[in-house]
Formats: sequence, C-alpha cells, structure tokens
Amino acid sequence: MNKRDIEQGLRHLLEDYHKNERHSLSERDVCRVFIEPMFSHLGWDLRNLDEVKEQVSQPQGRPDYIFYLNGNIAFFLETKPFRDLTENDIKQTINYARSRNKRWAILSNFKETIILICDTKETTIWKHIFKRISATDIQSHIDDLYLLSKDAFQDELLDKEARRQSRIKATVRIDDELLADVINWRQKLIASIRKNAKTKYSRADLEEIAQTLLNRIIFIRTVEDRRHEARPDETIKT
Repeated sequence: MNKRDIEQGLRHLLEDYHKNERHSLSERDVCRVFIEPMFSHLGWDLRNLDEVKEQVSQPQGRPDYIFYLNGNIAFFLETKPFRDLTENDIKQTINYARSRNKRWAILSNFKETIILICDTKETTIWKHIFKRISATDIQSHIDDLYLLSKDAFQDELLDKEARRQSRIKATVRIDDELLADVINWRQKLIASIRKNAKTKYSRADLEEIAQTLLNRIIFIRTVEDRRHEARPDETIKT
C-alpha cells in the first residue's frame, strides 16, 4: 500500500470528521468510525487477532489496542474521544509501552494522532513526542502518517526516521535504566543509614539493610502496578 492509496482512503474519513467534529461522540464511536478505519487504510487487518488485539491486560492496565508484527508487539494504541489530549493521556500511553520494554506507542482521538518514543530517558513527558498529526492537516503530513502503516513497520521506517533525527541515538533500555537507578538508590541509602543510625554497622551490614529495604519497595510497587493490592477486607497471603 503506497502513500497515494492511503491518502485516497482517508479522504472520506476527513469528510466525515468535518461533519462530526463538533458532536459529542463516545470514545468507542470515535474508534469505530474514525480510528479503526484509519489503521485499516494503513494496511493493518483489525479482524486478524495475530495483528491486532483489543483490551489485553498488561502490568499497567488495558491498552485499547496492541498491534503485532511477526508475532511481536509493534506498538500500543491508546484512543480517546474528541477532546484535547492531556499530559496524563500521554503518560498512560507511554506506561503501556514501557511496561513491556517497547519503543513505540500511539495516542489518538483522530482529531490528533501523537507518535511517542517510550524507551528513552527524557527530562519531561513532552519530549517523548516524536510526531503530532492533526486531522485538519493530515494530507500535508501523509509522510508522517505513512510511518504507522504495516508496510512501514515491516521496513522499520519509523526507527530509521527516529535515528535520522537522532531521537534514539542514546537509547537507554528499561532494564539498564532500572539497574542504574537501583545502584544509585542503594548507595544513597547506605550513606543515609551510616550518617543517621545510632548503631555503627559494618559495610556488609549496611549493604544488607539497604538491599532489604529496596527489595521491599520494589515488591510493593510491583504489586501496585499489577493491581494485586489487597482490598480493605482482605489480607495478602504469603
């Protein structure tokens, strides 16, 4: 599927959008009428469960769609109704991808489609944005939209474009980033315990205390992320 075919396929979607953009449509209606057809025009088969799955449970919740290529996750798609997309929407979408150590996630309400780089360490949430595509200007951004096509993912065009722009040159894998953070926290804990504890501990004791505290914190956060917290009337069995 080439860019011309995609542009022609999107033409009637844009006409419908201009007729309905002021209407109060539910998120499901926006998906059914606009977003799903858009990705169909981009070459994805939304009826094929080997390519697209809806509402699959993940450590961070249930993303609206997961797109697969050759059995591997290509990207996550989070959808919203016709309204301004917020910082919390972006965080939610990034977390889906980061929880599975994936690079790409898409946030869209068709009014605007945002391509997010999720496996880099950025100073602000907004710096994860790679492309923003407005529906009112979609025809002049057909090259950007084409990057989300199945053909483009098969050719790794999105990765290549990100490298060309030096956006993923200094990529930090989530596992490596977490390890570096844990080592840093461990050293800070050891320094704090040594400074404030009334009892003098050996280096080995300090390391054991710090590691025990970190293990408990990581366990608690993992339980929270996987939504396994006990309800007020329950206890966690060990």
